[in-house]
Formats: sequence, C-alpha cells, structure tokens
Amino acid sequence: MTQPFGLLLAMMQPPESMEEEFQDWYDLEHIPERACCEGFLSALRFVCLDGFPRYVAVYDLAHPDVLKGDAYKAISGTKFSPWSKRILPRVHGQKRLDGPQIYPGTARYGDAGAPGRMGLLRLSGLGAEDEDAVIAVLRQTFEAREDVLQLRLWRSNYHGEFCFVGMVEAEAGFRFDAVDLSQMGRYRRNVDLLNLYSPYWRRGILTGVFA
Repeated sequence: MTQPFGLLLAMMQPPESMEEEFQDWYDLEHIPERACCEGFLSALRFVCLDGFPRYVAVYDLAHPDVLKGDAYKAISGTKFSPWSKRILPRVHGQKRLDGPQIYPGTARYGDAGAPGRMGLLRLSGLGAEDEDAVIAVLRQTFEAREDVLQLRLWRSNYHGEFCFVGMVEAEAGFRFDAVDLSQMGRYRRNVDLLNLYSPYWRRGILTGVFA
C-alpha cells in the first residue's frame, strides 16, 4: 500500500512594525530552507482574504514522518536560525498543523490545475472514528462544484490537539459564503476555522518589470 503524503501547515501574522522584515525572512530564508529539505515536495505561501491570521505556509511532504527525520530536525526547534528565533516569538495567531493526507492520499497542491483561491477548513472536537464520515461530507459539499478544482484532507494530532484539516483548491471566484455548508450536517458545528486565501506573490517579482 502506498504511504500517504504528509502536510505541514503554519499560520501567523507579524506586527505591523515587522511586516517588511517578516516578508524578507519568509522569502529569503524560511521558505527556501524548507523547500530544499529532504522529503519536502512543495513550499508555498498564501495571503488570507477572509479570516485570520494573514499568512499561511503549506508544505506537502513525501510522508508524515519527514518531520521526524534528521534533515528537518537540523533546521527546526532548537536548530532554528537566529533570524527565525527573532521573528517567531513576535508573530500573532501562530498555529501549526501536521499529519497524514487521508484523502485522496497522494495528491499535491495544483494537481488539478492552478488555483486562484485556496480555502482551509479545520474541524475540531472529533475523534479518529469520525474520519470516514468527515471525508464523505466534505466530498459531498465541495467536489460537485464547478469552481472547485481539488479537495484534500488531513488528520492532525499536533501536541495532542486532534483535528481534521480540509483544503479546497478553487477558481478565483470561489467564496465559502456561496457554499451550502448545511450539507455537512452535524459536522458543520465542528468547523472552527474557515479561511479563504489567495496565492502569495513574492515581493519584487513581476514578470517583465523586475528580475
């Protein structure tokens, strides 16, 4: 049986006084460092259009245990760079999630086309026994929509905090308020995060204008 891909997701927002340095840190050090780490399949940033905090980074992993490997340990935790140690204690809304991809299992961001929007849902207050039902209701809610390109789901148990994470990759016009979330039935009450994002454009990168 093919081992499922993993996910690492990090949300945060800098104080206004650190916005410029925060972007430089993410663009010039943090994202490139992780993109080159063994087992990381992607390293992508998004800007929040509806919700909090303002930024999220999403990393597809070859398998969930990548985060237990020596390569990742060498750039995380006590091995964070001095720049990371300066930035991370100062950000707001910091949230980290990681775990195995439970649906479809080995899909990467953009496999079904280039999304103009990315929606994130988190369902908390549930247990592993709810996994099949959560997959079913989220597929029912999102996969029949013409503006949805791909749906992916993960199970996370970061530091004992169990939840399910759904990612909706969609066309640019997608909005959660246009979706009939009542299709989720009783699981709608477990949604404690519903954020809509746009892909992040690195500052200074504009084709034909900046190198």
